[in-house]
Amino acid sequence: VGKNKSFLFNQNGQGKSALPDGMVSCITECKDGVIITLNNGILAKLSSKNHKVEWINKYLLTLHQGALMNHSTYMDSYGNIWVSYLGNTVVWSSKSKKWYNSVPQIIKELGIKYEGNNNVLVKDLVTDSKGNIWIATDHGGMLMLDVHNHICESYKYDNTNTESIPD
Repeated sequence: VGKNKSFLFNQNGQGKSALPDGMVSCITECKDGVIITLNNGILAKLSSKNHKVEWINKYLLTLHQGALMNHSTYMDSYGNIWVSYLGNTVVWSSKSKKWYNSVPQIIKELGIKYEGNNNVLVKDLVTDSKGNIWIATDHGGMLMLDVHNHICESYKYDNTNTESIPD
């Protein structure tokens, strides 16, 4: 988002540039703008090029019937959107254009074999310069997804190793 620029949208307004009611829970940088996540689960992409709302997604709003909660939203370099809330993580796949209700489901979508915990809560996520997706989990260690070689590496805390990082 450019400095001293205004976004052209109306809260509770009409048309494509209308932003639904709700408080911003999270702002995530993405290509050509930001994704905002409202506390009711609505996601919206705000364009830094034309300063308008590009799209609105109401999947989480519908899934949780408008319940208000905090969300943490992440985007990897492949355009997948990861949203964590209340002990769950769901992922929008840019490839298949659909939502996955767990991290293991999106890992499988990426063509990677995964044999770990089925309840993975994403606490942070980044894509490195080689295209690997690094996922910090809530008490499940860290995952490194090598998308190109279809490998999942799991790094867990070892209390017998003084160099091991606790999660």
